[in-house]
Formats: sequence, structure tokens, C-alpha cells
Amino acid sequence: MRRTLGERPIESLVDLPMMDDPEMRAVMKLFSSLGELAYHADGDLFQMISCWMVKLTCRHGTSEYSAIGYGAIAVVLGPAFHRFADGEAFARLAVAVAERYGFTAQKAGAHFLMQMAVLWTRPIEDALTCLEAAIRSVGETGEMVYACFNRQHRLTDLMARGDPLDQVWLESAGALDFVRKYKFGQLVILSIQGFVQSLRGGMGSGAPLDEAALEARVLRGGVPLVACFHWILQLQRHFLLGNAERALEFAAKAKPILWSARLNLQSMDYCFYHSLAIAAVFEAASPERRAELREDLIEHLASFQRWAESCPATFAHKHALVSAEWARLEGREIEAMRLYEQAIRSAAECGFLQDQALASELAARSLSPSRSRKGGRYLSGRGPRLLRPLGSHG
Repeated sequence: MRRTLGERPIESLVDLPMMDDPEMRAVMKLFSSLGELAYHADGDLFQMISCWMVKLTCRHGTSEYSAIGYGAIAVVLGPAFHRFADGEAFARLAVAVAERYGFTAQKAGAHFLMQMAVLWTRPIEDALTCLEAAIRSVGETGEMVYACFNRQHRLTDLMARGDPLDQVWLESAGALDFVRKYKFGQLVILSIQGFVQSLRGGMGSGAPLDEAALEARVLRGGVPLVACFHWILQLQRHFLLGNAERALEFAAKAKPILWSARLNLQSMDYCFYHSLAIAAVFEAASPERRAELREDLIEHLASFQRWAESCPATFAHKHALVSAEWARLEGREIEAMRLYEQAIRSAAECGFLQDQALASELAARSLSPSRSRKGGRYLSGRGPRLLRPLGSHG
């Protein structure tokens, strides 16, 4: 794809002539449909289809499906190839093409895919703005699939931003009512509701969700992405509720299907809470287990470094916190405290209240005189308990 693009700037593709070959237009339409299926079934195939759509557009000109091809490659380039700026450039190109040529049916998809791309390069507020634009486009075209996707992604973006859980719950209730009308995307929202209920203690959240029944529905649905999101939420939930060992069990469930979440911000949640759960149990682990845990933690640190360089507003404080935990485990206590302070300050400056609290608690625990030098501060494999001090903010 890069060879086909050559030296042309990505934004210059908006000036390509229109595609006049009917066979190529048919192929682009086919790839667009296949891409939607591949996204949920085979990540590598989705990447290949995205590249093919861009190549065909470069060679044969612009069609209405070029906007979707550009948007698809946009969400791939950052997470899969660490070319975050190029991903954003293709996302903006997708929107520009849809707007310039009046591809009304593709506008919602272009804005939605731009949301996924800019989460790796811009503050979360910018991604939410993209979702608002996508909803406006849905109002013009009635693209209900993207409308349902929008509801899901708005919830996950709000949680990532650290909005109060009371507000997230209200949003989730409206989103669930909406997607039920179209029988699309209910399980992701139900998983989010179960997570929110558990952190709020069930207060004012309606009837408690049957977790076993929900898990059975998620697995029966057979969609890797839905199952992976569910396991990541359970990983996050159990770490925040104080059981790092249980959190690691859910991380192990998510790992084989993590490819399905690779292009979504949830993959960052996996790396973040997996890292913190590893740090919580590391000192009490056997030497054999430590080697495996160390390998995972170092891999996550490399990911956070890339993400923090691309979008410090969202990822710098998380990178600092995971780095602080690693420095503590290596006995670099002065550096660890500097990194804890950096994480706390950065989270506060960027408005991540939940991560500011988490970094503060982990820093305080690392200084606790009762922490055993032999077994670490979590001899029972239990992580921090954040619900009492944080209340409804989660």
C-alpha cells in the first residue's frame, strides 16, 4: 500500500479523479462488505482488505467506498503498525472525501472510524466530538448499525475519560433502550452495566444483573470482540475491587482473543490493569511465574511508551504509573516515587480523576511501613480497594 501511495501526501488523495471502471466499483463495494465481517472475525484479513481498498483507490480513482477504505486503514495504522499520525491523516481524509463528494451514506462511517483513530493521537474529548458528528450523519441517512456502534463507543469513551459512574449508568440505560430496538450490540452495553453496578454497589442501578447468565450469553454469541471486552471489564473490575489474582484469571481468558480488541481503546485497558495486577502479585510469585509476569509487564511498558509519545494527554500518566510499579519491583525506590508523583500530577492536569486516585493509593501503599520485604505489599494477591474513597466516580 505504501509503495502504491508513493511520495504523495496522504491528504492529497482527496483530489484523485472519480473511479469510472464499473468492475472496480463493484470490487470496492464487495471489499467494504467483507471488511465489516472481517473486523469481527479475522483481524489480519481486515487489515489486508483495508490496504487493498486504499491501493485500488490510488490506482483507479475515488468511489463512495473509498471513504470507508480510508477510515478502515486509519484505525489499523496506529495500533497495528505504530503509525499513529498516518492513521489520523487517513481518518481526516475519509471524512474529507465523504464531505467533498457528498457520499452521504458513508459520512457516519467516516466520522465513526475517525473517532477510533484519534483516540490514539488526541484527547478523548476530540473522539467524542467525532461521535457527535457521526450521529448527525446517521440522522441524514438512517445508518442504524453505526448508530448502535456509536452508543457503545460513547460509553467506553466516557468511562475511559473517567466520567462519574452515575452519569455513565444513565447513558448506558438510554443506549440499551436504543440498541434493543434494532437487536444489535446489546451484550457490550450489558457488560458495561454489570461493571458499573459492581463498582457502585448496585445503588440506584435497577435490578442486579445475573453475571453468570450474562457470561453465558456473551460466550454463546460467539463474537470474539464482545467476549474480549467482557473479560477486560472483569479484569478491571476485580483489580479495582481488590483481588489482583482474580483479575489475572480474567486477563488469561482475554489474552487468546486480544487480537479482536487490538484496534480499540479497550486493548489499552487490558495492558493497564494487567500491568497493575502483575505488580500486585509479583513479589509473592514463584521464580518461574515471575519470569512470565516480567515478560508481560515489559511488553506492556513498551506499548505505553509508544502510546504516551503519540498522545500524552491520554496515556502519559498511565505510562508513568506502570513505570513506577516496575521501578518499585526492581528496588529503584527513589525513581518509583518520582514516577508516582509524575503519574498523579499528569492525571490531575488531564482530568483523569480515577487514575489520579489510583496512582495516589498505589504510591501510598508503596511507602507503607507494614509492607513486607519478602512478599511485597499484596501478600494475598489483593490490589487496592478504591470504592470507598472514590464513591460514585469509580
